[in-house]
Amino acid sequence: MKGVLPLVAALAFTVAPAGTTERVSVTATGAQADAEPPSASITRPKEGASFKLHKVVKANYKCAEQNKAHGSGLDTCVGDVPVGSPIDTSTAGPHTFTVTATDKAGNVTTVTHHYSVSASARPLRVSAIARW
Repeated sequence: MKGVLPLVAALAFTVAPAGTTERVSVTATGAQADAEPPSASITRPKEGASFKLHKVVKANYKCAEQNKAHGSGLDTCVGDVPVGSPIDTSTAGPHTFTVTATDKAGNVTTVTHHYSVSASARPLRVSAIARW
């Protein structure tokens, strides 16, 4: 396991070593691994969105540590393209956009949105039809 283990319990007690009157204080701490995965959300492209071929659509998403008080901290937040960069609209058909969040304890969350790209038919000019 990697990452920072947050403090979840502390126990303090005093002992006297055998054969002495000296007292020694001992503090024991326990830690629990961060088991809660980070969050990831995609705001663009929206799930089920449809875009025209070659339309410029900029990606927007974010990730966060769920338990800020005892979490290990967010390590990475990676999308198919960086935030603010265009998503793929270069080919018609179904597409996906995925974001993966990983915290410092190694917990992972992956979110995928599906979107489609449609090829827009060029409108036929009436004057072109009349010349036939």
